[in-house]
Amino acid sequence: MHDPISDLIDFAINCRFVSLPSDTVRWAQKAIFDTIAVSIAGSSAKGCQEVVDLVKVWGGREESTVLIFGGKVPVNLAGLANGPMARARDYGDVHERVGHVTEYTLPPTLAMAERQGGVTGKDLITAIVVGGEIITRIGTTLKKMPGESPRYCMFRIFGPTASVSKILGLDRDIFWNAMGLSFSQAAGDMQMYKDGALSVRVQHGFVADAAIKSCLLAQRGITGTRNILLGEWGFYNAFEPEYELAPLTDELGQRFEVTNTSFKPYAACKFAHGAINATIDCVKEQNISPEDIAVIDVGVNNPAYNFVCLPREAKDNPKTTVDCQFSIPYCVANAAIKGRVSMDDFTEEAIRQKDVRELLSKVETRVDKEMVTFDDRTCGGAKVKIRTKDGQEFAKTVYHALGHPNNPMDINQLTEKFRECVAYSAKPFERTNMERLIDMLSNIEDVSNTNEIVNLLTP
Repeated sequence: MHDPISDLIDFAINCRFVSLPSDTVRWAQKAIFDTIAVSIAGSSAKGCQEVVDLVKVWGGREESTVLIFGGKVPVNLAGLANGPMARARDYGDVHERVGHVTEYTLPPTLAMAERQGGVTGKDLITAIVVGGEIITRIGTTLKKMPGESPRYCMFRIFGPTASVSKILGLDRDIFWNAMGLSFSQAAGDMQMYKDGALSVRVQHGFVADAAIKSCLLAQRGITGTRNILLGEWGFYNAFEPEYELAPLTDELGQRFEVTNTSFKPYAACKFAHGAINATIDCVKEQNISPEDIAVIDVGVNNPAYNFVCLPREAKDNPKTTVDCQFSIPYCVANAAIKGRVSMDDFTEEAIRQKDVRELLSKVETRVDKEMVTFDDRTCGGAKVKIRTKDGQEFAKTVYHALGHPNNPMDINQLTEKFRECVAYSAKPFERTNMERLIDMLSNIEDVSNTNEIVNLLTP
């Protein structure tokens, strides 16, 4: 039986920087730039310090750096420590159909690049493209989206494993074993989003740790599952039986699915971005005062409704930071009051603000037929109607929120976001080092050794 995992492995092994389309290279440059930014901000988020402390207690061979906090640990433990930082602020890139991408691939890949030494910026770009493409290719084969499948996190392990394998230069057989070993460790649940648990961010560390260990074990001759995707108990049959195989290999290596990825201007779940964008625009265009608002009606597609509007008791009355990051009522209330949604809005103090709590009780959410018809298979846009206390009604519809590939953030906006993120670092950055880091990442294809980047990430 031919298992299409072999096609993905062949693509990864044969992928070269010189053959990448220019738009794909630009995507990877932005993705690395943006993911490092949100990792810096994530270093001060709840749960990250605790993981770092545990990793340092374990200690071991000094191979790779714990970003921001400093110190070296075994390469897999660096992945475990750095992964949660990339995810913690819910500010990283998201494929419109598949979900989070570079937050999974960059932490283990950068850690392995440091261990290996001499990895160039072009090498890192290529590895991140390979891993991101495998995540998005597998994700687009699934008929269910995040918010519809309880097992939707599981396939993401394959992308980081491929990225790390690419850095290691594994041959085909060892690469295949690494992917099979990673399948044995595939994990992640969607209930953590429902429960508002910190495992939402820590699971990125689990994935990084597992991907690295899979590659290193395969190098030592440990064999893994071969029929990973289509085996009798392979991924599709065991976990996601509703799939369409064609997108997995259609124009593989020629058309890059990973470029259909959005970068976030708002520090909240991507499913809420259409509603945030529409609310900000409506309030600004109509000069609506928050005190005058009677009702904010928000219509979204089915996946968005399932993910950030349900269960109603958690989304209408969010109690934790994670609850708030995944609540349209909370995000929309902040957007209406402040004209933005930033990391400031998800502190323990901020989530208890009286004015936000009062306004979120006036936010009503529903599935909107127009949003469903427009596109029910992506994070989606939103239709917002604001009714004021004097009976006036104002509406705004956003099909592609800022950051979407059809409404992209430019490098200036991403740089502004980078500087915002640095302000949240657990360790203060010197301004000169921050500017050097921005310059280096903006021209990462010219970097001769990515360890120079790591050195600047330990202020």
